Amino acid sequence: MMLSQKTCLEERHKNHGTWFVHVLIAICPFFCLNASNQNRRLLLIVLALLVFAAAAIFAYTQFVKPESGNKVLEISIVHGDNSKKEVKINTDAEHLRGALEERGLIAGTESAYGLFVHTVDGETADENLQQWWCFTKAGEQLFTGIDTIPVSDGDAFEITLTTGW
Repeated sequence: MMLSQKTCLEERHKNHGTWFVHVLIAICPFFCLNASNQNRRLLLIVLALLVFAAAAIFAYTQFVKPESGNKVLEISIVHGDNSKKEVKINTDAEHLRGALEERGLIAGTESAYGLFVHTVDGETADENLQQWWCFTKAGEQLFTGIDTIPVSDGDAFEITLTTGW
């Protein structure tokens, strides 16, 4: 016997919060409309992975605390002409933005995600040439804004003028 989604929800989950009902509406076809065990198992695996990923992201953003106190950072700046400048920064800043601004190395515009860096060490990226400043740490590109990147003593960052989106 096949049950409609609405009937399935009414029979199995009365008096629950609306968020729960929305989740059930999304997954009800897998459980109510004679779904195979393989489909159910696949759905449960996907849901478990999503919950795990959400928990990991939450834990990282809420519990990774920046190091306080004096730190020495090494900053490598690669300009558009491929010249390289090495800068050592002594700072008490907890995030990369603060350390770079203390030395006057960056400028940009504020956005909903923090500072959008346009200028590094006096060189401004040209949007018409699809240029942008790529921030990396230990060769790995950083995918969060410099406002939220914690710094620790001995960290080394690279800032490279990159062409092409």
